[in-house]
This record gives sequence, C-alpha cells and structure tokens, in this order.
Amino acid sequence: MKILIVGSLTDNSGSSLRNWEVANALATLGHQVSYSEPSQLNRKPLFSSVIYYPAPYFNFPFFLGFVPSFFFYSQLLLKNRFDLIIVAKPFFHSSLPVLLFGKQAIKVLDVDDLEYEYHFGLSRFLVKFTTTSCIKLFKYYSCHNNNLKSFLSRNFSIPINNILFLGQGINPLTFLQSVTNETTRDLYKKYSLKKSEVKILFFAHIGAAAAIEPIFSSLDKIIKEIKKPFKLIVVGGGSELPKYRQRINNSSLVNNVIFTDRIDFDQRHIYFSIATFAINYNLESGNEFRSPLKLREYLAAKLPVITTNIGDTYLFKKFVTIVKNEKELTSVLKKWINNPPSKNISGSNYICNQHSWTKLTSNFISQVQNISKNQD
Repeated sequence: MKILIVGSLTDNSGSSLRNWEVANALATLGHQVSYSEPSQLNRKPLFSSVIYYPAPYFNFPFFLGFVPSFFFYSQLLLKNRFDLIIVAKPFFHSSLPVLLFGKQAIKVLDVDDLEYEYHFGLSRFLVKFTTTSCIKLFKYYSCHNNNLKSFLSRNFSIPINNILFLGQGINPLTFLQSVTNETTRDLYKKYSLKKSEVKILFFAHIGAAAAIEPIFSSLDKIIKEIKKPFKLIVVGGGSELPKYRQRINNSSLVNNVIFTDRIDFDQRHIYFSIATFAINYNLESGNEFRSPLKLREYLAAKLPVITTNIGDTYLFKKFVTIVKNEKELTSVLKKWINNPPSKNISGSNYICNQHSWTKLTSNFISQVQNISKNQD
C-alpha cells in the first residue's frame, strides 16, 4: 500500500515519536510510507525507510503557527495519491486537507488521547473545540486502548467497527543495542554522574502533561532520609522545562536533579542503559485514555518501574509497581533508592514479544484491508 501519515503537532512533540515509529514499522512490512509533520526543529528523518516531508511551522500563539502546514498538506495531497492516510491527532490544519484533497484514500483519524485535558482557560476551550469538531468529520478512526475506544463510540456515536486498533508499542531493536563503555563514560562525564549513585529516569516531552511535580515533591520529603547518593535524570525538552528548572534551583533538590533538555532520537537507549529504575506518574484528568509510550520503553530497557494505574497499565501489572497517590510514590522512592531493585528481565521479555511496533502495525493493516474489501 501507498501510505501517508500526517502529523498534527510539531517534531518537538511526543506525538512525533509515535508517528515515526508507526511509519517505520509500516515501511518494514513492505509498504511505501511517507510522513509529514510541522517542522520546528528542522531535524533529519529519523528513519531512512520513510519518505519525509517536513511542513513549515511558525512559532505563533494558539494555532496560527500551523497555518502554513495546512497549505503544505493541501499541496502535497493534490500532487500525490495514497491508498491510506492516517491523520495523527484531530486538528483542523491536518484534518481538513486530508478530507478535502485525500481523493479515494481510506482516511483514518488516529486519536491517541484527549489533548484538551492538559490545557487550561482559553487554550483548553480552543483545543477542545478543535479536537471534538474534527472527530465528527471522519468515518474511520484508530485508537490504542479500550477506554478511548469506548469513549469515542459513546460520545460521538461512532460505530464500534469503524474504530480500529493501533496500539502503542516499542521497537525492540532500540533496546537490544549494545552500549560501549566509552559511550557510557562520556555520558557520566557530561552530567558529572558517579557509578555509586542511584539513577532515577523520567523520560518525557516536558509539556503540559509531563506531571513531574509529584516526583519532585516526594523527593523533597525524603531527601534527608535517603542513605545513598542519587540523581533524578529528567530526559526531554518542551515548553514547561524552564519552569521546572527554576523550581529545582530554589529547592533542596538542586544537586540531585539533572535536566538533559531534548536529546537525539537515536541516543535514547544510552540514557536507558545507565538508569537504576524509572518513573511514570500521572493522575490528572484525561490520563485514563492514555497508553504511555515511556512505560513500554522503560520495560523494554529492563528497568524496574514505578507507575500510576492509568490507561492500559493493567496490561503490565505483573511487571511494574503501581502507586495510587503521592504518599505511596514517596514510600516506594525511599525504599528503592535505599535498596535498589534488580533488572526487570521478565518485563522486557513480555513487552518485546507482545507489543512491538511491527506486530501492532501488521494487525492494524489487516483491519484496513478488511475495510478495503468491504468497500469493493
């Protein structure tokens, strides 16, 4: 099949990583895959298997920066034909060109969470209006967990058979890469890390939904009771990063938290390799519809994981430690820093066997082919 994935957010978002992984997995299956997204970083394609069309983006408030992307997508679709077009997230600048100029392609809107739940005030109103309006315009959808599938069917009267499953996965090859001693030494030197330190990993796009504050708050409470030296390594960049930097600079954790800012996509496995354990903490509204990518990646990297029970975390309950609130998070952090857990081999085996991108996209394409047969 000739497939196009249209990104709604910029290449500086967590959504971009999901889109790239899906595109690469589809290409690995033998399809001709193109990917286009608003380009804020002007970075190179993450996978050579995918034809990349970076769309123009301006750093203007609200949705004004995406206006050039709307015209770029329109032109791209007028010049090319595709069998399948996947719109990643429901926004006007990505949805309308596909609906207007997507010709005879099967058009699937991928809804991977409720974006507006992470915004406030006018921004929340605009994002909610945009996403709910776009959802109403499509015939076919994809999502990555049953909670979200039920929500879409119930709230938008979408036939359940029109909602396909495109799960959240991992690329096992990313985590099977060996990391040389020289590479590790460079990382230790860059951040002044020590072998004796317990290294806690928090890996995310540092935006509105990052939810790092409860982790900081927990560590603030127990720092005087911790017997071992430790570092919390916050990996990722985003609009909220300056706020969190300032918060730590004015706290007792100033010597215990490292912010790496955005790192290169192909360097992720190095950071995973040096961590002792990892955290995924979210309790805010909207998280019941999420399928956290970082939770899957933590497990693939053999890391013990502390997590809240959001979205489809129940799938991994045998392999993670689930906390219900900040009090429980604080207790487990104190225990694990003072007595670090061993590598999570069973969790890694499970996630790599059952939740690879190749397996998930193969299942997705089978669903699309059933639609194509029924249309014929």
